[in-house]
Order: sequence, then structure tokens, then C-alpha cells
Amino acid sequence: MISVLILTLDEEVNLPECLETLTWCDDIVVVDSGSSDATLNIARAAGARIVTRDFDHWSTHRNWALTNIDFNNPWVFSIDTDERMPENLRDEIHQVVSASTHDTPNAYRLRYKNIFMGKWIKHATLYPSWTIRLYRPNKVRYEDGTVNSDPVVEGETGALNTHFEHYSFNRGIQHWIHKHNRYASFEAEAALTEVTIGSVRLGDLFNADPLQKRRARKNLFFRLPLRPLIKFFYMYVIRLGIIDGLPGLIYCVLLAFYEHLIVVKTWERRRFGPTPGQVPKSARILLVNQFYPPDTAATGQLLDDLATRLVADGHSVDVVCSKGRYDGAPAISSSPHHPSLTIHKLPTTRLSDASTLGKLINYATFQLLAMRKAKQLPRFDVCVSMTTPPYIGKIGHALKARNQTHHVLWMMDLYPGIMVAVGQISENSWLNKWLSKQTATLLKSADHVITCGKYMTEKTHALSPHTPVTTVHNWSPTEPTHASPPTNNTPLTIMYSGNPGRAHDLRQFLQAISSSPHANNFRVLIACGTAAATSLKSSIPPEHLKTTTFIPLSPRNELSSHLAKADIHLITQRPGTEGLIVPSKVYGVLANERPVLFLGPPECEVADLIRAAQCGYIVSPNQSEELNGCLATLSHSRAELVSMGKNGKTYYGAQLGRVRSLDLIARVLEREKIAPSQASPGCEQVG
Repeated sequence: MISVLILTLDEEVNLPECLETLTWCDDIVVVDSGSSDATLNIARAAGARIVTRDFDHWSTHRNWALTNIDFNNPWVFSIDTDERMPENLRDEIHQVVSASTHDTPNAYRLRYKNIFMGKWIKHATLYPSWTIRLYRPNKVRYEDGTVNSDPVVEGETGALNTHFEHYSFNRGIQHWIHKHNRYASFEAEAALTEVTIGSVRLGDLFNADPLQKRRARKNLFFRLPLRPLIKFFYMYVIRLGIIDGLPGLIYCVLLAFYEHLIVVKTWERRRFGPTPGQVPKSARILLVNQFYPPDTAATGQLLDDLATRLVADGHSVDVVCSKGRYDGAPAISSSPHHPSLTIHKLPTTRLSDASTLGKLINYATFQLLAMRKAKQLPRFDVCVSMTTPPYIGKIGHALKARNQTHHVLWMMDLYPGIMVAVGQISENSWLNKWLSKQTATLLKSADHVITCGKYMTEKTHALSPHTPVTTVHNWSPTEPTHASPPTNNTPLTIMYSGNPGRAHDLRQFLQAISSSPHANNFRVLIACGTAAATSLKSSIPPEHLKTTTFIPLSPRNELSSHLAKADIHLITQRPGTEGLIVPSKVYGVLANERPVLFLGPPECEVADLIRAAQCGYIVSPNQSEELNGCLATLSHSRAELVSMGKNGKTYYGAQLGRVRSLDLIARVLEREKIAPSQASPGCEQVG
């Protein structure tokens, strides 16, 4: 009527006495994890069935046994080798099982007596502690938990009156310490997980279910300081372990020592990871950026592609980002994602980016909350930080100093140079000098820097000659693209897609096209967020917007059709920003087979791409005649525009793209995870 399940690993000392109390059972199943002593011979001599499986974790090991073993009886009693079943417990179990029906409980919990130095330690063992041992195997499932995890029962759980006996010290103190050293590793992992993502529900501390109450107390205990001392005081004084005499004193000291092991191992895992000094088969990687999908910001979409690639490579990835939206729209929930990808969206302020003060407050709140979240999470092997907001790389810098986490800085903007170039701060100001020192410190402390253009690589390498720098072109978030052919729009449609920041001045273009004799041959679409549209309308004379229509930004899955609305795309860049930014929209334009009208410096990343791909026009800023001539050409050059669009797509497929760039980033991260000291300084370029 009852089968017995025993888990073993080198238990030749304990197993014989355990089996002696089970001679009444006709189906004993031993699940062994590779014993090298006489354990298996002892089990065979007692008539037990033997199943072997490599141990991975307590819950998965037990669940595997319940799922894969065909027990001969409908009820199973689970017992450890250092436990004994008295005759009165055997009789009660038989009585309960004989009387069981479909309406009776599917599992029973019972108490146990801890025997130490020949004495029942009643007070210092939190007696009565309840544990589920008798159950129908198809009605239980063990949760992911610590050493003493209890199964979740489908249906009602009953209680037995009789105890079993636990002899945890009968192989000597040395064995107890060795075993609990292993147990402490599991407990440290659980403690770190609970403190990081769990919470204490005060109501569970007073739950009528003793198992729920015990879990709640343990979760609260994980958060207390001086836990070993608290443990000793609680067990020896509050729980009256002092009444248990000398065995009680020794037992309480050992429990405090065990708690100290858990505390130290938890600290070690947070600081150095699960295997200090060893290279894990997969890495824990932290990605930090203010924006992340479903947000429409280009940096967030690039980061999402990287996260997807890293998860596909077998790594565990956490993303720290903001709930705020790049386009100023209300926050929306993320779509389902891979279980190895955890996204932490922080509730930062969402003031208008049209105000410098509002933007600074948004940056500051995200920086503070992101730093706090990163320090709360378990230790990472690598942290990849972008540059939205500026100096968010300080998180990677802090984690490197605190946890020896390798830091990779993925730069989309080079500060404070960009702030000087657009007139936000003076080149000779104290703020520029102070921020320059912060940038230099951040670059020098990074294990690796990724830039998005060769001009930025040159500037970065000049600031920090000994830091490895890799150039990785951005890519189109619409891959794989299915470009639509131009529709022969009349008038010709020119689109600017994205929120124009200080480094992107649209005024010259809008003034030129509104006053052009060919103005009726054009229409202008500006796709941007609500706040950006409001700012543009208030800063640009209405007569310069007479050919302009504002439309919203499109989500990623609609971006190809969004970009296809234009015959040619406008990209702007202020002079003086060369090597400080790279407008990432150029890659989406090329991938979607559209030509480019670039209004910006003739020597920069975008200009070089246009010349190499032969996919558009380059007009220097403040050259009104040159711009007017270009507009005159555009008004009657549809066939040339189609040819340029095809050139751009061909070049993108041959020289650029998501796969090429992600392959290079993956190699950078792999190198920084495994052998950062072997990464030689220098520049590496793709495309």
C-alpha cells in the first residue's frame, strides 16, 4: 500500500539503520547520485530498487523522481537516510492509508524529533516543525526552493500525530559541517533571490498553515542584520535551548555557525558570483539604458536586439530601463519575453524633454534608481551601459569596483563634447572641465568601449589610449526588411523621422524648402513625439511650416511601412558634432531602400556612408545656394532617387547589418567575460 523513496549519495553509514525500520515495505526505491562507497550494495541486499541520476537541485531532483519512477503503490513516504521510522508511526501511516478515499487528503505532514548526543533536542530545534512526507506522488510538486523545500499539494493536506526521528549528527561533526557547507550554498542562492525580487507579506507571519508561517519567517530572517548572533540568541534564549543542557548549547552554536556560512556565501555570491575565480559556461549580463521596447527610441531597439542575441547564446540577461517613453506617450506594458531575459522598468519621472530642467530631472531620477536596482541584483559577469542618460556608465563603474563585474561602455554620444558643440555649456566653463574629468575616468576604468563610428573611435582613443575600443555600426531595427517601392508621390515626399535634438537643426531646411520656387513640388513629413512637435511649432515661424505635416512615430513592427511613406529621407547634423554622435536613422533608411538628403558636415560618419554607398546627397550646413540647388535637382530626379535607394540597400546588405554588428559585440562581451587581461588596446572597425 505504501512505497518508500530515499535519496542517497555515499550513505553506507546511515542507510542500514534506516532500512531496518522499513522492513515492512514491499517497494523501496533508492535514487542515487553517484555513490562510490557500499551504498548501492546495501540497498540491493535489502531488496530496494535502484535508480541513478546526477544531482542538480533538491526540488528538480525530487520532482524528477516523482515524475519518472513508476511506484508500485499509490502512496509514497519520503525519508532521508539519517531518519528512522518508529513502529507507532508505521502503524499510523497504514491506518491512514487504509482508510483513504478520494475525499481524504492527498498528503500528510508530520513532526520529527532531532536527536543529538543521544538526547532529543526539543527546544533548540523549533519543535514542532512540520514537513510533508506522506503523499500521493501524482498530487504533489516541489517548488524551486532551498534544502528543506516542501511540496505544493493538489488538494487537502492532513496531519499525523506520530513523530519520526532525525539523527543528523550520527556520522560525526565533521560530516555535519561538510554537508551543511553544501547546504549553505543552496541557502545563499535562495537568500539572494529572495532579497532581490521577493517580499515579506506580514500576514503570512501569522498564517494558520505552519508551513506558510515558517516560509514567511525565513524570508523575513534573510533581511535581518547580525543573523548568526540573532539565531543563537533566539534558539538558546527565546526558544529555551538552555533547557536542553550541554547538547543544546553545542547545537545552538553549530546553528549559528551554519547561519554565518549562509551570510558569508550570500555576500560572496553577490560580490564575486557563483564560482569565484572560475569562468562559467554562460554569463550573467546586465544591460542599462533609459529606453527599451516597446519604447520607440532607437537606442532601446538596438539594446533589445542585443539582449535577444545574448539570450539565444545561452546567457542570462537583465535589463534596467525606465517606464518613461522617448516619444512622450504614456507608458505601456512590455510584450512577453524569454525566461532568461528579465526586464526591470523603473518608475522614474516623466517631465517634458522640451525643458532642459525637466530632462535633467528625468536623467537624475533614472540614474539614482538604476544604480540602486543594479546594486540590489545578484552579481553580474558583465555590465553593458549605454549613454542615455549621459554618464549612466557610472553604474558599470560602480559594479566593477564593488563586484569585479567587467564593464563595457557602449557609446552613442560623447559627453561633454556634444554639450559644448550644441551650445549647452561653454568650452571654458568649470562644468565642462569637471564633466571632462568624469568622462576620462569612465573611459579609463571601462574594460572595453564600443563606439558607433570611426570618428568617435578616434576621439575616444585620444581620450583614453590604453582602453580597448571597437567600432560597431548601428543597424536597422526593421531587419529583415521588405522595402516597398516608391509610389511616385506627387508632390515628392521628404521625411524626417525621430525627435530632433539640439544636434539636429531643421530650421535651415524648413526655411529653404518653404521659400524655394519648387516648394509646390514637395511635402515634408516630420515624425516625432508630441513634446518635440510642440517645441518645433513654437520655435519655427509658421510660414516655414506651410509644406510640413507632423505625424507620430511608429512602433517597430510598423517601421518599414512608416519609412516607405517617403521618397527621400532628411538627416541633419550640426557642424562641430563630428565624432560626437552618429544619427542612427541612416541605417534604417538604407535598409529600407530609400535615399538620403544629408544636411551636415562633409567629413563625418553619415557623409562617408552616403559617398561609399552612392545613396544620396550631402549638403554642407549654412550653404543656402547649395541646398536650393539640391532641392531643384530633387524636384525632377525621381529615377535617380530610386537608383540611389537601391544602392543604399545593396551597400547595407554587403557591409552593414544586425548580424555583423551583433557578432562583433558578442565577441567583445565574450572576451571581457573570459580573459579581459588578454584584450590588447587598440581600435577595431567593422563596415
